[in-house]
Amino acid sequence: MSKHGQAPGLRLVAALWVSDIKPSSYTAGFLDPQSNGLSTEYQSVNSNGHHKSVRLLQIVESLNTGAVENWLYRMFSAASTSHPQYHWTFFCTLGSPGRLDESVRQLGGEIIYSPCDLGRKRAFFSNLRRVIREGNYDVLHSHHDFVSAVYLCAALGAPIRKRIVHVHNTDEGLPTPSAVKRRLLKEPMRQACIRLADNVVGISNEVLAKFSGKSSIRSPGDRVIYYGVDTSPFRQSVCTREQFRLSLGFSTDAKIVLFIGRMVELKNPVFVIEVLSRLLEINRNAVAVFAGAGPLESNVRELACQYNIAGRVKVLGWRDDTATLMRLSDALIFPRLEEPKEGLGLVLVEA
Repeated sequence: MSKHGQAPGLRLVAALWVSDIKPSSYTAGFLDPQSNGLSTEYQSVNSNGHHKSVRLLQIVESLNTGAVENWLYRMFSAASTSHPQYHWTFFCTLGSPGRLDESVRQLGGEIIYSPCDLGRKRAFFSNLRRVIREGNYDVLHSHHDFVSAVYLCAALGAPIRKRIVHVHNTDEGLPTPSAVKRRLLKEPMRQACIRLADNVVGISNEVLAKFSGKSSIRSPGDRVIYYGVDTSPFRQSVCTREQFRLSLGFSTDAKIVLFIGRMVELKNPVFVIEVLSRLLEINRNAVAVFAGAGPLESNVRELACQYNIAGRVKVLGWRDDTATLMRLSDALIFPRLEEPKEGLGLVLVEA
């Protein structure tokens, strides 16, 4: 563990991640092994020779319970102690508070809620443009693949020294119910991102290749930065396996199949109930535990009732102790639909 209580692996990823935010030029950063992972050229120095704050604008939907948001918060938490010269502002496009808001503020981060959603195109664009101009940001870092084109256009003419598009999945979705609009807009928005961003960052080679429309040979501005995980929670003993099972209302010899993720169609949690019904034919001690929130929570419960196995199913809602749940379970199930492909399933990295 480091002096800040962070696992070395997370510190390395934080250094990699922050090194990509290089306000002194438009070129991609390089790690300096002699300076604990961050080259001195990443520091911004004013005319008096003192380090000055580097202002980062992170554009996200909200600081809520998604895997991307939680990963980004961990990176912010690590950087807030190891690189305090970076001032983080989170612009939340959904305009609503999230579960991580207070934690962000306690670490010195700033949160701006959009007063209007993307559906009000002109109002959203004008407000974001005003926020960008008044904030005097050095870096704009967007986490919304194709929709990042809107944010990049809003930043045109602003004295931002680096613009980053961070692609976290292969969904290639656009927030419109019209299939015609999606087909017409996808390619122009992709090209806008590629042409206006200084760096396009993907969480895996496949994600980056699909977004850029290229093969594995990439331009100098493209980067792959894999998700990092703080491994320390996985080494902490909270309770015994028997105590954990009893706390859920199961017998001490229950075999737990664990699902972690959003309870949405893409993550396919309903399929776990079908799997459990078959497992019970082999092992009557099998049970299923769901750690996640979403619109399919009730569907999971209803299907469990239909199979007459409701007593062997626990839906816990969103949990912050997924490391503990993994340590005390017998198997992790990842039933996500095959298409669109998972960019880099963070729950699998954690497992």
